[in-house]
Amino acid sequence: MAKRINKPEQLPEWFNLERYEALLSLSVADFIMQMDFRVWAKDPETIKENLIHIADNALAPVAFEGDSGEWKDGVCDLTVGNYASPLSNFHLCLYDAAARKKGAYGEKAEQSASRQFVIEGITLDKAQAFKSVPRPMVDRLPVSLNLEDATDEQIVDELRNLLPLWRKQTNTPEPKPERERAGFSILTRLVEYQAISMMDLMLWEQAEDVRITNELMARVLFPDHSRGGQHIAQTNRPFVAEMMKGDQHEGLLLALEKEPHYYDWTISDFMKWKE
Repeated sequence: MAKRINKPEQLPEWFNLERYEALLSLSVADFIMQMDFRVWAKDPETIKENLIHIADNALAPVAFEGDSGEWKDGVCDLTVGNYASPLSNFHLCLYDAAARKKGAYGEKAEQSASRQFVIEGITLDKAQAFKSVPRPMVDRLPVSLNLEDATDEQIVDELRNLLPLWRKQTNTPEPKPERERAGFSILTRLVEYQAISMMDLMLWEQAEDVRITNELMARVLFPDHSRGGQHIAQTNRPFVAEMMKGDQHEGLLLALEKEPHYYDWTISDFMKWKE
């Protein structure tokens, strides 16, 4: 059973709510990047083994090392178009080799992973090397576009036909459109609920196998007493937990893709506009 944390002095030394005030001066894009760090650090084992408390940087999250995503097993054959095609093991190996030759990864870049990747790529049957791709991360697929030989309209038309095929072949259904509509309200709640600072505390809970009481969480996150323990239990904590799963996070990104100019706004300006 997780140890109960109910006193401020039991909280980690690095936590100071005033440090998070700097988030308001960040652009929306940088604010989302800060949240991304926390979303990808949700694996309990990774947290337990690689937790690093950073006390000096006002915006640095609790940092973690390790894989940032989940890969599906095996390879899958995806339909290739005339102007748009998934990047295969073969192509990715070529790009990786070219990047290393140009010094893109620095002098001390790790070589073993790349060598293994190349070996996996060249052992594919020649006919399959240009078709077979690593099963993509949960929602990402690297694609090559022939910008030189195709017009924008040709590429868009081809993608419109290929996307349903790729979704079927990778077993990745299209997300529901209602997730998009909630995007801006999600960003507003992230700020109003002190979500990023709460994420850090919840990640610390997982790493140390402890549980901060809702009353203490309300006290340290909302010193103006605008929210109490009941608010934390019924609203804030469930919302932040959902954000850390990545589900509502996608809804936020979908909304911003429709209105990309908001990426350059500061969080402070965005909140004033929402008022």
